[in-house]
Amino acid sequence: MNGLRPESPDLQKRLAEEIARPQGLIAGIDALEPGIPGAVLLRARFRPGRYRPELFRELDLDRPEQLARAMPKRCCEYLAGRLLARAALAALGHPGGPVLPGPGRAPVWPAGAAGSISHSADICACLALHMAGKPVHPGVDVETVADARNLDAILKLCCTPVDRALIAADPDRTALRATLLFSAKEALYKALYPVFREVAPFEAAELTASPSDGLLHLRLTAELHPSLPAGRVFALRYLTWTATAQDSGQEHGDRQVLTWILHEPQQPGPKPKT
Repeated sequence: MNGLRPESPDLQKRLAEEIARPQGLIAGIDALEPGIPGAVLLRARFRPGRYRPELFRELDLDRPEQLARAMPKRCCEYLAGRLLARAALAALGHPGGPVLPGPGRAPVWPAGAAGSISHSADICACLALHMAGKPVHPGVDVETVADARNLDAILKLCCTPVDRALIAADPDRTALRATLLFSAKEALYKALYPVFREVAPFEAAELTASPSDGLLHLRLTAELHPSLPAGRVFALRYLTWTATAQDSGQEHGDRQVLTWILHEPQQPGPKPKT
C-alpha cells in the first residue's frame, strides 16, 4: 500500500488540481490522517449552488439511471462524492475507473481498490485504499451535529439503553455524543455490509464506553454473521470540528463529526462443543 501522507506536497498539488476542475463546485479538500497504513482520508466542502447537470459530462463522470428523477441536491451530493473518490484514487496512484452505485447504494469500486463515501449538508468524505490480497472493507460517515428534533429521533430510534446511559453521562455534550454514536454506527455498518449483506439494525451494536481522544468502541449485541458474533468489539476513529460560516454558507458555523473504520474480515472460529 502506498498512500500519501496528508502533508505530502505531491498530494496537496493533486488536491488543488481536483478543486480547480469542477468550476467552483468544490470549495476545498482536506487530507486527514486516517491512522490506517496506506489509506487516504479526504474531506471536502462543496457548493450546492454551483451544481449544473452538465457537470457530469464536463467532468467525465457517469450519471447513473437512479438519478434520472432525483432532485438537484441529491445529484450534487452524488457528484461531489464521486469527485472526491476520484481524487482519493489519484492520491493512491490507482489507475482509477468509475465508482458505481451497487446494492443498497453501496459504491462499487474499481478492481484493486476499496473505499467508502459519505456526505452531509455541504460536506463529503472518502476513505480509500488499495486492496492487496485479502478483502478489506472501509466505512466512513460524516454528519452535522443533531438539532433538538433530530436528537430526539437518534435517542429513541438509534440508541440502546447502554448507549443512552453513556450519552447522558455528559449532559453538556448530549447532541455531540448522540450524533457521534449515530455516525459511528453508520460507518461500522457500511464496513460490515459486504459480509452481512443486509442493513444492520441500529440496536445491533452499542458503545462499550464513552468516546475519548478520537477513539470509540462499538460491541455487537447480536450475531450478524458467523464471522461477526455477538460481543465482538470494533474500534472506530473520529474527528469533530466546527465549520466556519464561510465553509458552511450559513450565518453561523455548524458542528460536524466524521467517523471511520477499516474492517478486515476474519474466518469464523470453531463452534463450542455441546
